Amino acid sequence: MKARLRDDIQRLLISGYGEPQPEVDDTVPPAAGGFDDTLAIPPNRPVVESARAWPSPDALVGAMVAFLGIGEDPPGSNCNAITRWYGQGCIPWAAVAVSKACFDAGFNDGAGHWAMPGIAARTEHGFAWVADLRRAFKAAGRYDASPRRGDIAIVGGDRHACLVESVHLNGIVRTIEGDYHDDCVRNARTMASIDGFCHPPVWGVPRWPGRYLELGSQGDDVRVFQSRMAERGWRIPVDGVYGPQTQRVVDAFQHQKHLDNDGIVGPSTWEAAWRAVVT
Repeated sequence: MKARLRDDIQRLLISGYGEPQPEVDDTVPPAAGGFDDTLAIPPNRPVVESARAWPSPDALVGAMVAFLGIGEDPPGSNCNAITRWYGQGCIPWAAVAVSKACFDAGFNDGAGHWAMPGIAARTEHGFAWVADLRRAFKAAGRYDASPRRGDIAIVGGDRHACLVESVHLNGIVRTIEGDYHDDCVRNARTMASIDGFCHPPVWGVPRWPGRYLELGSQGDDVRVFQSRMAERGWRIPVDGVYGPQTQRVVDAFQHQKHLDNDGIVGPSTWEAAWRAVVT
């Protein structure tokens, strides 16, 4: 069963879409780049630290999909509805587009301010300078080399940012990109062309239960974890009891995903059960 599931997944995208292999374009748009928000920050403006709720990866992607086809008027001017929303003039808008997608998806405080838990935005509408965006996520421990649906990809040494729509098992990342040759378009990139990924704190991963699950543990949290591993194709009982078979599955999963190989479900193993690529 597991082998059959793996074969099925090989024919699909991680996001679940059975789309054909995309045409890859790893170039960095020449117009993309930075805009220093320093002068745009009002003196002593308090940082909004928390949003009302965490949106889903689908909500983030959906918000970015809504921008497809938006260009510039006039062409080459950086002027459009997205830059008008940001409020700092006609500026390079790759990072502005992902900021607005986050805002529209639900990362806001309900009063018109961009708000994401743990991420210190540069202005009340997020970021326009890609380097600032990357640094903010890195400072929050939410920047690494692993792509997930709904992530923000950093490209070209802080020259460009885009949103991850889906990830192929062969390493191709499908993106939605604002300010890509003056338009918002779908694209596909190789992992080699991407510097790293910013991870918004989206929901979709059940909260870690707050205790380490190990041999002998029992409860609904064990059952939730077992159910998720069964969905991934592992042969595991779903009975709420952390027995020897569950421990063997956890040990093999940790080894496969290069996690601490101790057979115990802590925060990293719990999150990987939902976020890690199915292989």
